[in-house]
Amino acid sequence: MTIGSQFVEELSQALSLRRVADGFAMLDKAEVAWTQLSPGQPNATKLLLLIAQWVDVGYRDYHLLDNLLAKVPIECRRKLPLEDYLRLRMVEAFRALSAEEVDTAIEILDVVMRSEPGTADEHMLTWLTSGKGERTERKANTSWQHTRLCARGSGPRNRTKIQFSRRSSKSTKAGCYSKRA
Repeated sequence: MTIGSQFVEELSQALSLRRVADGFAMLDKAEVAWTQLSPGQPNATKLLLLIAQWVDVGYRDYHLLDNLLAKVPIECRRKLPLEDYLRLRMVEAFRALSAEEVDTAIEILDVVMRSEPGTADEHMLTWLTSGKGERTERKANTSWQHTRLCARGSGPRNRTKIQFSRRSSKSTKAGCYSKRA
């Protein structure tokens, strides 16, 4: 079985619609194909990033990501297009967060967020930075503030800067915290 763009789209749709059982079943059914994934295949980094998100949701554990990341050696990463390289780095950030290696995850995310504007997937950055903040505070057990862009819609006009702190009350919008003056 080869994994095509339709599988990637359906798996992404299951994640977006929070159809967890369907996503887990899809991953289990296609396991032979995605465990043999190589970086040169079409949609490889998209699929790796999706699998990382599914691991974050509860599909298996981060050791699965270790095995998949090991198939993309440094020499190969240097040859990837920037967008694919950034997706791979986001997979590493998901892996680090899952393993509670918060400092490593923060370093990786800082590199991704500072990349060429518009190159990194804004939806992914929102997902990762919200998890980054919550997990960092849980791990460090300290209050902190961080400014990030929080997507409230699909377009750049719908983004707003959010100053968030665990001292403020949670907002129901896009998993962000309340605005602070």
